[in-house]
Amino acid sequence: MRDEFPRREHATVDAGFSGGCEYCSEFKLAQPPPSVRDFLAANGLSSRALYADRDFVIFPSIGALDATHVLLATVEHATAFSELPSALLARAESLLGLVRDRLDGRAPMVYFEHGSACGALGGQCIDHAHMHCIRTTCDLARRVESLGPAVHLESLADIQRIVGPYLFARSGSGANLVVQPRSIPSQYIRREVCAELGIPDEWDWAVFPRWHNLAAALEAWKGEPK
Repeated sequence: MRDEFPRREHATVDAGFSGGCEYCSEFKLAQPPPSVRDFLAANGLSSRALYADRDFVIFPSIGALDATHVLLATVEHATAFSELPSALLARAESLLGLVRDRLDGRAPMVYFEHGSACGALGGQCIDHAHMHCIRTTCDLARRVESLGPAVHLESLADIQRIVGPYLFARSGSGANLVVQPRSIPSQYIRREVCAELGIPDEWDWAVFPRWHNLAAALEAWKGEPK
């Protein structure tokens, strides 16, 4: 599938306001953005959700770097996983395991989040809590630690300790790290993974939507109950 749908030079949302959030509109109101709506219509689909319940939704990312690149997002509007109560973080942990099991591959599954708080961006483009999941050989621990002193967390549940914008990464070894530099480059981890893939200039999902990878993720997950 070619990237035949409209590209945007910049991704914009009304930060911190669920009424202007693309994910709230798409998964709570069934009103996806025009490019996603066009993709769904062209492929005879009603949604790009791979899994959904009352708290979380799993779906392939626009600009997915391969067929294993999906997002775990909250259904209710939150700006970071650090805002979630313990019960939801425990469920999120379980769903990250589901993603790992469903999307098989040779490279380890890694996870990362550009977390924001109170409208302060943590390097992401959409101000709605979402965790990236992708199989890659990219050494996330080294990339994250290059930004500044890292806090090592025992588990995702410990992310509640973090106040303010942050970058969270779980490496292929299972290590959980958080850094809070003064400035986090936009889509920082995407930049690093793209460099690992040999496409260092193609990190911006809004400019390189890669609809074929979104379609491949939907196919890879086929048969899993929604």
